[in-house]
Amino acid sequence: MLFPSMAFMGITVAMFGLTLGGLVVYLLPKLFLSEKNDSVMLASIGALGLSLFLFSYIAPTYNPKAGVEAILNIFALASIPFFAGSIFLTVIFTKFSASISKIYASDLIGAGVGVVISVLAINYINIAEVITLATIAALTGFAIFSAKRKKLFWSSLILLVFVVGFTLNEHSKQKPDLAYNKFGEEKDILFSKWNSFSRITVQKETTSRETISISPKFGTMNYKGSQLGIAIDADAYTPVMEYNGNPASVNFLTHDLSATAYQLTNRGKVLIIGPGGGRDVLTALIHKNNVRGVDVNPIIINDLMKDKLRDFSGNLYGQPGVEVSVNEGRSFIQKDKSEYEVINLPLVDTWASTVAGNLSLVEGYLYTTEAFEEYLGHLTPNGALTISRWSMDGDRLLSLFVKSSEKIGITNPEQHVLIISRFYEEKIPWLNNYIFSRSPLTKDQIKKAELFAKTNGFHIIYAPDVKDSTQYSRYMDLIESAQNNDYSQSDINLYPVYDDTPFFFMRLPVKNILAGINWYNISRSGVANMPDGGLSIAIVLATIFAIICLLLPLFFSYKDLLSEKRILTSLKHITYFGLLGVSFMFLEIALIQKFILYLEYPVYSYSVVLTTILIFGGIGSFLSSKIDAGKRANFYKLSLLLAGLLIISGFIAQMFFANTLGWPIIAKISVAIGLNGIVAVLMGMMMPLGFKRLEIENLKQLLPWCWAFNGALSILASVAAIIIAIQFGFSTVLIVGALGYILAGFIYNLSSDSLSG
Repeated sequence: MLFPSMAFMGITVAMFGLTLGGLVVYLLPKLFLSEKNDSVMLASIGALGLSLFLFSYIAPTYNPKAGVEAILNIFALASIPFFAGSIFLTVIFTKFSASISKIYASDLIGAGVGVVISVLAINYINIAEVITLATIAALTGFAIFSAKRKKLFWSSLILLVFVVGFTLNEHSKQKPDLAYNKFGEEKDILFSKWNSFSRITVQKETTSRETISISPKFGTMNYKGSQLGIAIDADAYTPVMEYNGNPASVNFLTHDLSATAYQLTNRGKVLIIGPGGGRDVLTALIHKNNVRGVDVNPIIINDLMKDKLRDFSGNLYGQPGVEVSVNEGRSFIQKDKSEYEVINLPLVDTWASTVAGNLSLVEGYLYTTEAFEEYLGHLTPNGALTISRWSMDGDRLLSLFVKSSEKIGITNPEQHVLIISRFYEEKIPWLNNYIFSRSPLTKDQIKKAELFAKTNGFHIIYAPDVKDSTQYSRYMDLIESAQNNDYSQSDINLYPVYDDTPFFFMRLPVKNILAGINWYNISRSGVANMPDGGLSIAIVLATIFAIICLLLPLFFSYKDLLSEKRILTSLKHITYFGLLGVSFMFLEIALIQKFILYLEYPVYSYSVVLTTILIFGGIGSFLSSKIDAGKRANFYKLSLLLAGLLIISGFIAQMFFANTLGWPIIAKISVAIGLNGIVAVLMGMMMPLGFKRLEIENLKQLLPWCWAFNGALSILASVAAIIIAIQFGFSTVLIVGALGYILAGFIYNLSSDSLSG
């Protein structure tokens, strides 16, 4: 529904609701923590269930293009369930703090089970129905909680039956699950389906939509077929062309910009990463190549191209010489032993991964220095890597090529590069095709490229020693800058990215992120058009919110704390829980990223790592009941052990990654669970031990404030972790998270020996 930079705020909205719930309970203890708080807990869990249900059916009716008000309404609706749920958790944590180890354990384990159920369910039902599952879980809890009140119990069961019945009825009508997407009202949807990381739709299109890469001289010529458009999250687009099996019927594709590489290479085997609807497969076929394609999205390949659109596409993916499978590009090529004449990445990019809020940057790992090493290593001696990219982000490809060239012994990278462009209004490079040859480009190859460009109205903007190229000197300077690793003269970030810093599309230098805030531009063109993707505004808002969560409760309670001489002691507790929020978020994000390539699919990493952290964290919480929270030394001993295990598991992980890459996915998931589970047990101990420490020091009333501040700093950490990773890498995020736990463990070492405070 929303553009990536706004949808990124979804996780922030969730944490905002959780934080606000704890804050309200702390500021209004008489309302929420009185002896009659059973009614409050019932009301909050009921509100959780009903608000979830309402959100799933009301939010999709808002048109995001209607303006900021509509988007704020969506965010407000989304925050209510988290707000209500947080009130319930805060009250029950406070009321039953003596049993916090078991209660917090059940909360974490339930969340872990929820991750598994939601990831599995979303592959079979739409998002609204997945949220309804959460509604049913909440209302079931409501029924259990109201068991002593017969009338309320039976009414809650009736409500539960209504929700289930209404959902089944809506599903039977087969209505579109969204009335609006980020571009406005959805119309003429022929097909829609969700999976755990995207929503795929199909619409009937005209052939004119996909002419960006076609020769301006020839266009689509005599192509008589129709065309369907596959949209990924209502944004990224891949066309499906009607095909009768006769290559002559799509001969206009010989005049496509991406066909340049086939003028320079021999016929043979071609690898296409992200073939989507098959346009690039057709281009390779009509140039008489065998094609292997790998695409990360099973809906596009299995549900559409090999099933529903099989006849429309002329059974393209079943043609002789064509083999297309579902796989993530990097994971595939890491295990593949073949060599290719051409490896093609045809505008493979989508911001869908960041939309999910999980920060798993799928395409980021296709555009890293290590990825380029693997591509070049899989080329025949005369093969070529060809990548189509918009001019605004393609320049960085040069730095990736130069750095990867150093590793494979290419000493003159400027002789291996050719860039051809489809100009916008015949003046400005718009869509570029970057060709990186395994061997130095010959004069004959350059002449063929020049003839192809002249014939089709394209422009060679860089070729070796062709100094009359449109922008030869500019690109030569970029190559020299890449060799010297010096981009100080550039106003955008062109430094090469690595697997540890997979932010290919982040063109703004980190030092300029805060400087990138321009409220005028935000109001004029929206957050979606900010050069940093909204990171700057997110970090500012998160910081302000964290400060409010610290100072507002202090303002209302400082007199009581001052009279009891407990201000410093209270702030130590607040700091402890804040550090836990930062450290937990840092480790969660870093570990998810670290396992993406190993587990082959980003969604596997997200679900496996997150589930492991939550469930094993729950086990750790349960085991924390055996640890004496009254002994200060136990806190820093646990934190040091946690940091040590992180380092050890990191070394072990690298060995496993190198030696078990070819293992079945089930075996690799087991490795991920084992490596992360041990650390997660200790992570899960720290929060309940802090809660128990509050009770021991007679500061139980601080628990809601501590819970709220933990959430506030988690929001801040979710943004800060990405900024740190952009500059220093996810390994640094992991180290900072471990140091945060160590610092938290030593906080209580500053307390008085007297547990009375």
